[in-house]
Amino acid sequence: MIYKVLYIESPMDAKEKYQDVIRNVIASLADVRKNVHFGLYPLIMKLISDRYIVYERFFTERRRRYIAFLNIAETEQLNAEDLSPQQIENLDVESLQKNIDENDTEDDEESGEDSKEIEEKEEDPNDPKTIERKAKEEAARAEQKAFEQGKTALNIIYPKAGWEKLDEYPDLYPYFANVYSMRHGYDLIAPTDPVQLVSVLMHILEDLFIGMRYVNFGIITGADGKPVKVSDELSDMLNNWRRYIEDSFTRTYLPRLAAYCRILENSEESRASPYARKNLNELHWIKRLYFLPYYKFESIGPPPFPKQDIIPIYAEVRKLRKYLTAVAVGIEQGTRAGGPAAKALCNGINNPWESYNFQVPNPVSKRLDMALPPEKRLNATLVYITLSTVTVLDYLINNENSWAYGSRPGPLFRSVKNEGITPMFGVDEKLDADQIFKDSLKK
Repeated sequence: MIYKVLYIESPMDAKEKYQDVIRNVIASLADVRKNVHFGLYPLIMKLISDRYIVYERFFTERRRRYIAFLNIAETEQLNAEDLSPQQIENLDVESLQKNIDENDTEDDEESGEDSKEIEEKEEDPNDPKTIERKAKEEAARAEQKAFEQGKTALNIIYPKAGWEKLDEYPDLYPYFANVYSMRHGYDLIAPTDPVQLVSVLMHILEDLFIGMRYVNFGIITGADGKPVKVSDELSDMLNNWRRYIEDSFTRTYLPRLAAYCRILENSEESRASPYARKNLNELHWIKRLYFLPYYKFESIGPPPFPKQDIIPIYAEVRKLRKYLTAVAVGIEQGTRAGGPAAKALCNGINNPWESYNFQVPNPVSKRLDMALPPEKRLNATLVYITLSTVTVLDYLINNENSWAYGSRPGPLFRSVKNEGITPMFGVDEKLDADQIFKDSLKK
């Protein structure tokens, strides 16, 4: 669970920075289970069990009473939030005992079956290697689930764009070319290059951020336990996202891609020229420095500019997902506390139940207005939709196991017959994304 939390919050740090810490924690965890856990077992058994049960079977056969004693649901066993002093003072001991008693029968009925399961298990659950493997598997499942949910949300806004088969590299340009006026070189990006999807998602986020600027973010608790103002962390990003697109694509990547394609258009021999090789090397470096931190290529020279002179998109996306996730957790807690009807307070956001505000309508806001009933056109919904989009982008660029890093990269440019030899300038076929959306609403 520790590794899962760190991985979802920052996969690169979890892999590079916390590996040794995680190993030490896991090694210590085994000692805690064997000593502290075992030492407390007699006292816990006296409080919640009506008969003696050996340690090896106790926490399985009495797990329902144990959970009731802790006053949590099974899904909350590893909840990262601690009880506040006020919550501790307000614990109803009689209710806890009632919950324990109500679960007695269920525990007894399942104890026989659970005992058999324990005997049949071959691996030691206290083995640090087993704990680490299961933590990584759980983190991977959680990441995949979040990614699938993100694609589902995107499919509501832009149906039939190809979200369900992103790992097959659908050509997104014909769908989004007119939606976002994606000219000036976007048509030259190869459909098989993950950079094409990055460019589309960055434009979608730009539309969403127009409304997010009117979200009044609040305070969350940081990893060190100190309060963090979400607006201080995200305001620059929300206000300057257009500049990020222009710096990375319009001024840096696309001019070099266009220049490289013009070189190849002249003659086959020109692709081996020093200028062409230099241009291609710079494209690879820009791709890694801005978008895909795990992107591998054979470098023949230094990057075209120092790393400290740029704002990496992948780092901004990771940061954005981190804080929006914390805000979404606060909204979820507010929803359980009564939501808009109760005007429930939410950690991290002060106006979740107010209507979202797009002063200037854009393609995304128009689709949200048409797809959502009036009572759902809230800042809370906008946060969820934005987080879903960010999650898909984050999965693509910050997950080393995503399809973006799966195989040897193909050509960087759109080419005739997808052979990577002759560049193709322009795409004749364009899709009417607005009509596709309207048809989907009718269905």
